[in-house]
Amino acid sequence: MFLLRIIKKLTALLLCMLVLYVAVSLLLMWITPSYSAKPVKNPKRLYLFHDLAHTEIILPGTELSPPLSKVLAPVFPRYQKGFIAFSYGDARFMALTHEWSDLDPLLAIKALFTDTPGAIRVGHYAALRNDTTLIPLTIERKQMEKLQKAILQSIRQRNDAAVELSLPHPPYVHYFAASQPYNLFYTCNQWTAQILRSADIPAPLWAPFAFEAVYAVK
Repeated sequence: MFLLRIIKKLTALLLCMLVLYVAVSLLLMWITPSYSAKPVKNPKRLYLFHDLAHTEIILPGTELSPPLSKVLAPVFPRYQKGFIAFSYGDARFMALTHEWSDLDPLLAIKALFTDTPGAIRVGHYAALRNDTTLIPLTIERKQMEKLQKAILQSIRQRNDAAVELSLPHPPYVHYFAASQPYNLFYTCNQWTAQILRSADIPAPLWAPFAFEAVYAVK
């Protein structure tokens, strides 16, 4: 009986923590002002990809700044032709989970509840899909500069060079070590929201879920 009471109390505590986790993130989403595009002299284009669980920031290859181009040119020599997608996540989870059918529950739990090495996933695509998973945004040149600076700063550097990761990947994808570890409070979507805020694009202070990260710009 004693053990059963302990299990019930732990279950109740976990449920309360889950409700609080979701409630706080939703509150921060709702109080985030909506994005209103304004006419700009030097418009720059970016795209946000989102599905049920993940988000990516996608830039035209021709828009990459010199510092970011320097990092990507060795791994994507033809980066200027097409689009470059940036996202963040647990290093092992991203490398091993190509489709949701590949999901390893134990790996996902470990990624969420411990500080695990983070990775910046960079994908090179010849074209973009034309569906509701993509959100186009027009921003100012200075905003684009801030956004790319924030992306670059999220990649771990060693001796003034980006740290590459030796993870299995298709030829159009490459991984770099992230400067921030992955956990329950710093997820792929929180990374996206943080990068957007750094470029003065509205995003919640905390956005663990994909729909929250892009809520203000949809």
